[in-house]
Amino acid sequence: MQKQKTQIKKLVTHNRPHLDELWVILAIKRWCSKLAEQKWPGSSTAGIEIFRTGVHPQGATWRDFPDTLFIGCAKGSPLDEHWSNLATETPECAATLAARLLGVSDRVEFKNPLRHILNVDQAGTKNRRLVSAVLNLLYTMSEPPSIEAIMDWVDDCCSADFNDQSSSGGKDKGPLTIDRAHKMMREQGGNRAKRADRWFLLATRAIKEREMRFSSARDAVKNIVHQKFGSAYGNLSMMTVTGDNDQLASASFSLGGVDIVIHHRVEKTAGTVQIIAKAGSGICLSKVAALIRAMELRKRGKPLPSDEAILYEVDIIEEDGIWHLVDTKNQNKRMLFNGSASHPDVESTVIDPVTLGELVKRGLQKD
Repeated sequence: MQKQKTQIKKLVTHNRPHLDELWVILAIKRWCSKLAEQKWPGSSTAGIEIFRTGVHPQGATWRDFPDTLFIGCAKGSPLDEHWSNLATETPECAATLAARLLGVSDRVEFKNPLRHILNVDQAGTKNRRLVSAVLNLLYTMSEPPSIEAIMDWVDDCCSADFNDQSSSGGKDKGPLTIDRAHKMMREQGGNRAKRADRWFLLATRAIKEREMRFSSARDAVKNIVHQKFGSAYGNLSMMTVTGDNDQLASASFSLGGVDIVIHHRVEKTAGTVQIIAKAGSGICLSKVAALIRAMELRKRGKPLPSDEAILYEVDIIEEDGIWHLVDTKNQNKRMLFNGSASHPDVESTVIDPVTLGELVKRGLQKD
């Protein structure tokens, strides 16, 4: 007798889900619900919850929650690409993992959109008008839309793209921008056309608000004194900034002459500290992560791991649970986060800002 599959009761993803995570949720609930029910019974009607810490209780793993489908989170789970990408030369994102498990990766309407979602998820983008980029800006608006409204917007944009792919025989139109999505919605007609202008106005307003925050951030950081020091990467310049403007790090790098930014947040609604090395600098923060994690454990009266190499690992290590070393395509371990917009409820570090800055400098010295 065949064992009955456990019913899925919850779809869990991280805070402010990216386009690849929302793609999975929409595929399960709207686009491929019948296939999803065959793969994960109960998933198409399951509730949606946010995994705000990104860390299970100590000793637990995703396997301890059989009624939960984790999407883009929960280290090692089937739809968490962050861990699986470390062991493969062929990177994935949550959307490509789900599409493969559902057997729809090569469907004409999905193939090109999935490829572009993966590319942006892995390498990022400087095109602020991509749907994937605007999505992240919607969360940071002064009056952000509800997650339900955001999902409806993503559904309309992606569905218009799917229709266009099907009618064109899979002709690659490039990454999906808000301009192309708006044009396709209006041309394809129906209820989606009626919503097209409203969605476009929302997206452009999100971009405008980001530009205003960026301008304000530049004014805030332009007179901050840089710390200069020698390192294994040559002479470096580091800036420490404090505030809740999400553009402070970007604004600091935009001024030029800055190699590393330590961003301390006040309200901690998007984490507590983010340490970021300049893109393309080649700076690796793995040794910095090891020093900071070791200090964190000592200050909390916790034992260091028996294998020191664990302190250098990417992602969040169970022994610490505080610092996340990010490692994705083109990032070269250049970002170290104590909480983030995706996981805002990670416990705040007990290391003071001055000591933190010294540990960053020590971690970048030659061995």
